[in-house]
Amino acid sequence: MISIPGKPGSTCDGWSRREFLRIGGMGMAGISLADILNLEAHAQNAPDSAAQKSGW
Repeated sequence: MISIPGKPGSTCDGWSRREFLRIGGMGMAGISLADILNLEAHAQNAPDSAAQKSGW
């Protein structure tokens, strides 16, 4: 993933300019915005994997 340093600016919808550039960089790799939003939705609904594992 492309990482862009600096102070983030935001848009009215809460998306930062950095997020748009990150999404554009992922698009070059063949990942669409729909794929990213789908993965984010699944990540929010998924239970915490650290809580499922039994530790020592």
